[in-house]
Amino acid sequence: MVAVAAESSEKTVLPTYVYPDARVLLAEDMVLNQKLFKELIAPWQLQVDVAEDGAQAVEAALNHNYQMIFLDNLMPGMDGLTAATKIREHRKYPMVLLTADMTEELQKHYTEYGFDAYMQKPFLVHELKQVIETHIHPGYRRMPQADPVTKADASDIRMNVTTEKEILEVYCQELADMIVQLSGLVHSDIDLFRTKVHGIKSASKQLGFIDVGEQAEILEMSAKVGNLSYIDRHLQSFIDACNRLIRVILR
Repeated sequence: MVAVAAESSEKTVLPTYVYPDARVLLAEDMVLNQKLFKELIAPWQLQVDVAEDGAQAVEAALNHNYQMIFLDNLMPGMDGLTAATKIREHRKYPMVLLTADMTEELQKHYTEYGFDAYMQKPFLVHELKQVIETHIHPGYRRMPQADPVTKADASDIRMNVTTEKEILEVYCQELADMIVQLSGLVHSDIDLFRTKVHGIKSASKQLGFIDVGEQAEILEMSAKVGNLSYIDRHLQSFIDACNRLIRVILR
């Protein structure tokens, strides 16, 4: 099992309530993270819409009725903070910030952008449970159907083998697509480079591929401070590490 599937073997994480009539919006540019999110949130029976960037999220929020909105912080184009500010100007949905880079400054001020909560990537199932069951209006709650087999045997919410295989394949495909682009972005669009390695960092850590995730994090921070010389020296070794990981996963 990939790491995201096994948060803890010591406690059960099952919904206290389900929300079949509630609709939520996820703003996330990576297909992998979209699939992971849908898999993790499935036990709560929520209807999930997906926006691929902040601008799409704002448009969806103004044209539909949501019981909660989850916004990734760093996306191409309009980021999650900007999108949240624009949404809050017109709507008062509960909003959750998803971030792999929760700085002390952001932790102090995330509510000023209109967020009610945040979850730091890689987030765990019990954190998702807390956010959903605290911030979605109680009027949408339904009691889950009793399932003594599940309650007796489940130590956590787990992916089946087929789902895990699909998620790993998506991870490899997105990783391969992104690393091909990285070299050309360093000196042409450093902000987009940072967004790409940020995505690699969060997805890799969520799946338990810590080494690649940490290398991506260093490159992200180098891009953030404009240290292009460090990136030039270390990018190829990072790309090689990603390619090795892809070969290991797919063999």
